[in-house]
Amino acid sequence: MEKESPILKFLAILVSLVFLLVVFGKSCGNSYEPNTPIKTTEKENDSSESIYKLSEKEEIAKDPKSYLKLTHKSWRLDGFGVISMQNFDIENTSSIDMKDVSIKFTYYSESGTVLSESINVVYKNIKAKSKIKVREFNAGFVNQQTASCQLQIVDAVAIVIYD
Repeated sequence: MEKESPILKFLAILVSLVFLLVVFGKSCGNSYEPNTPIKTTEKENDSSESIYKLSEKEEIAKDPKSYLKLTHKSWRLDGFGVISMQNFDIENTSSIDMKDVSIKFTYYSESGTVLSESINVVYKNIKAKSKIKVREFNAGFVNQQTASCQLQIVDAVAIVIYD
């Protein structure tokens, strides 16, 4: 009988240990594999819960138009019945100043058909918790058959100064 060399014996033991470690590590189930996607529970993946809470100024700046109201609206046709002249107030209900309010004007016929739409910007500053009066605002050309007009704020710029 031949004696096994000590080096071969050592290599056989080393290979056996590595094999056992690999098999035992896989069976534990907590091994990290870089290309495996990380699984999360639905509660962990809930994006409606924000980690960072926005300040009041940031919240207002995110959607400034929702803090503005149009009141006391009236209008008339001028310029041989084809120019829309608008009168309205813009109220800022927020705690920060606003400017450059975009207003959508929708014009209807007597039968209720939409004749035209336009968006115009009122380039004025509106202080926090205040109201401005806009008088004789030229909203542009309209169809001579225009019987009514609807106004809607579509955008505005919040004047945010970060401390």
